[in-house]
Amino acid sequence: MLTNTPHFLDTTNPTTASTTATTTSSSNKVAQAGEFTKNMLAAAHGAGEKLRGEFNQGVDRTFNESEGIAKNERIANAGNSEMATGQFAKSTKNREGAVPGDHDPRRV
Repeated sequence: MLTNTPHFLDTTNPTTASTTATTTSSSNKVAQAGEFTKNMLAAAHGAGEKLRGEFNQGVDRTFNESEGIAKNERIANAGNSEMATGQFAKSTKNREGAVPGDHDPRRV
């Protein structure tokens, strides 16, 4: 059926829905890119924490510092977790002063 209705008055025109879908899709892509970047940074940070914890554990073993060995083992384990999950460990957030943690005092 042929009508003389202009296209902007045609209620079957999906322009609005298409624009909304495009905006939502773009927002999702930006959010995904941000999440990916955060996960990669957490994994890289975890690698550094693992290296630092293991190195300092070795130093503490050399000087027979049992408290230091235990502390640095926790740091290395948190680093392993960050690498595996791509999420910053709660102990890391606390130590860096981002949020108060469960067992360590907040660093100022």
